[in-house]
Amino acid sequence: MPSRTIAKIKLQSDVGQIFDVSQQIYKFFNTIMSMVEGPFRTTKIELVIPVPDVNASCLEKVLEWAEYHMDDDPLEENDGCIPDIGEWDRQLLQVDRNVLMELILASDYLGNQRLLDITSRAVIDLIKNEPPRNVEDSSTLDDGFVAEQQQKDYVEEYETDSESNDDDK
Repeated sequence: MPSRTIAKIKLQSDVGQIFDVSQQIYKFFNTIMSMVEGPFRTTKIELVIPVPDVNASCLEKVLEWAEYHMDDDPLEENDGCIPDIGEWDRQLLQVDRNVLMELILASDYLGNQRLLDITSRAVIDLIKNEPPRNVEDSSTLDDGFVAEQQQKDYVEEYETDSESNDDDK
């Protein structure tokens, strides 16, 4: 049986929104390529691939990025260096930190190293000149919890020190 490549697929976001994706675009995503052209490929004419870990707005941005870069040369082997961000990519990635983190997760999930590299670089650029306190993600840290935990640690340390001093007497 001759192998065949599906010319167009549909990606379904976490909430069920469907995106039509041509082969020129889905070739950027190793995860999708392995489903479409790998040993377990389907013979369906129209393929809908769920992408449950990627929200619709993030998937739309990822596809916009892939469409813009569809004529780029294939990615060379990553030498461990994070590339500079081009002007168009910089404009696309001018989003808040949470969206950048979602884009990093999406590019990792979909298997696109180039997008993963530039989104990671965007986060680095965002935080490199900030003081450490500003780098903390306020959506994951509750200052009240941190203060309470520090107080408990201090009390436990004090009690431990007191007990060891009592043993010395």
